[in-house]
Amino acid sequence: IQNMEDSGVPDDRLAGLRRHERVWVSGMKWFYIPNKEIAPQGLVAVEGAGVGSPHEEQPVPPVPPCSNGVGVGQIPLTSDAPYIELGIIKLGEERKLTVGVASEDHPLNQMPGSLPNSVGYRVDGVLFTGSSSGAEFGGPIENGDSFGVGVDFVTASVFFTRNGRLVGSTPAPFAASGVAFLTIGFSEMGEAVHLNPTAWHETTESHAGRHARIRSEGAKLYYDLPIGAPAGIFQTNAPLGPGNPYFEATLDQPGRTGSIFIGLASANHRMDRPPGWDASSVGIRLGNGYVFVESEEGRDIGVKCNQGDRIGFGLVQGDVPVIVITVNDSVVGRIGDVAKPLLPTVCMTSPEESVTLRLDLPLPEAACASS
Repeated sequence: IQNMEDSGVPDDRLAGLRRHERVWVSGMKWFYIPNKEIAPQGLVAVEGAGVGSPHEEQPVPPVPPCSNGVGVGQIPLTSDAPYIELGIIKLGEERKLTVGVASEDHPLNQMPGSLPNSVGYRVDGVLFTGSSSGAEFGGPIENGDSFGVGVDFVTASVFFTRNGRLVGSTPAPFAASGVAFLTIGFSEMGEAVHLNPTAWHETTESHAGRHARIRSEGAKLYYDLPIGAPAGIFQTNAPLGPGNPYFEATLDQPGRTGSIFIGLASANHRMDRPPGWDASSVGIRLGNGYVFVESEEGRDIGVKCNQGDRIGFGLVQGDVPVIVITVNDSVVGRIGDVAKPLLPTVCMTSPEESVTLRLDLPLPEAACASS
């Protein structure tokens, strides 16, 4: 369980600007505007502008005239907050906007990735790793896409995501030493991005209400990000009730750490926490069979789940509705004191994890039997 605490808690300060040239900020949005004379009202270009605790203004060396604008984030990516996503609001016609990480003193007239101690992914699909010569990497980024960058502190690498799916990674030893700052390079008037440290987005798939960092293909769910990235959450759009009393998840691949959680949670459950750890939630960790009920302290029920096992949660109606937990149709737990309604929720934390969901099922006979 301890590695979940290290999996990354989003930090809003990641959206703040520490150093910048020709980059302006409004709330969570970063804009490129060549000079302040044409900046619209409501934008600011002040050291430390953005979200987070204020800090003293730091002197910035003069920047030679150039067409690029560069913003360096307020705090570095760390093992506690290793990842951030941004939404692409507008790209320029030449598609040169570049997102990556760099050291704190990265020159403000150079795109991330063009110099040592920096990595940059240009939106035309070219990756730069400490050189002005790039290489084809993962395909283009388009207006409206969600684009993520993070540091894998286990493998000392930088990874990128597009719309919640891993694009790829590249070695970057400097980043794992805690000196990698989000760095975005702009080149055309009007280019803009929206930073999203909480990194979750809605889905329109049939049974999904919310998901973050989990890839779905029909009923199958996958987690593609490396160890150290924030946990992935998938939550359906309908709570358990009389017409929808039971669901199951089949463990297809346990992943590297066995840290998949299956459970139930409220509709406002945090998108970086497993079900069972917070109020109005219950969950079972498949790797060790611990059950969590509104607490990070789990209870060992003596059932460890293996590949191919089916884990189910159901709501048995009565004078006091009871939540039942099943493994392969056998009841392994009954819980009666969790606030409802609750939605089926899956949490994944390590590479190569996958499960298959089956929703809207009838209660198995064992679940209906008296305890």
